[in-house]
Amino acid sequence: MHRLVKESGVLDQNSVYAYLMIGEHFGATSVVAEIESELAGAVLALPSLRRRDTLFIWQVVVAERARGLGLATRLLRECASRARDLRLKFIEATVTPSNLPSQRLFRSFGERYGASLEVSVGFTEDDFGDEKHEAEELYRIGILEATKGLS
Repeated sequence: MHRLVKESGVLDQNSVYAYLMIGEHFGATSVVAEIESELAGAVLALPSLRRRDTLFIWQVVVAERARGLGLATRLLRECASRARDLRLKFIEATVTPSNLPSQRLFRSFGERYGASLEVSVGFTEDDFGDEKHEAEELYRIGILEATKGLS
């Protein structure tokens, strides 16, 4: 997982340990895909402790060789289905303004499944302190409105 995120060239890299912990503790809400026994993509997601009706999508990553196949949408759909099974009502993710593929993914997901989509301020540049980091917009998608499309 760590290598896949590193190879993406755009996602914030976390430690190998962080990815091991996500898999260990949030494997029921995260999804991975393999092509020919090699990791091709993943959606890492965890239930929000602040908003108990929400699954937070931490990272979405697809290997370069698997891009353009609709894999991110299928992985996100599976996460939303798992969230619905847990009686969660929303999925959320933060996205930088320059990450157009992620913006398209979440917007098209909401449109495709007839779900509400709200975009608001997630974190400002100032929130990151001395670290140079783009602002993050918060995408909030109502998944229970789209249960028929997720079956």
